[in-house]
Amino acid sequence: MDMNFGKYSGKPVAWVLVEDPDYFDWMGRENMKNRSEYKFACQLLSILNKKPFVDKCHASKCKNQSTYLSLYKGENNLNMTFCDSCDPYQSG
Repeated sequence: MDMNFGKYSGKPVAWVLVEDPDYFDWMGRENMKNRSEYKFACQLLSILNKKPFVDKCHASKCKNQSTYLSLYKGENNLNMTFCDSCDPYQSG
């Protein structure tokens, strides 16, 4: 599904969810929860939240199962998983 309005008109909802998740927070605050784009983003999040992590924590010396995913967009786009006990910010 594509966005049908605003600055992301024509972009896929999934792309906006990854690139600017705060946009959907804004939609909620602006009483746009009935829009199909907002509902679809919520469905995508629900599906993703049901998928388990099968990776180990990326923190140094930690052997726990991951429970969180950290996405970093920058020079080196990084996707790292972490457990409940570790802090991704300590990894830089």
